[in-house]
Amino acid sequence: MEITDFNLTGREKDVLDILWKAQKGLIASEIVKERDDLTINTVQAILKKLLRRNLIQVDQIVYSGTVLSRSYI
Repeated sequence: MEITDFNLTGREKDVLDILWKAQKGLIASEIVKERDDLTINTVQAILKKLLRRNLIQVDQIVYSGTVLSRSYI
């Protein structure tokens, strides 16, 4: 199955590309750091959509500083 089969937006493809290239699960703020043109609000909205479509999954719950965050694969 090709990525084009999922009718994704450009931003959704960008986030998936970052996750696919990562060697581990990433939290939203780590995804934002990979691209200057992404904001945390955009990434969080995209992650929600990708989760609903079962294109990504939560890898684990991790600490980001003192806050618990989800990492995604």
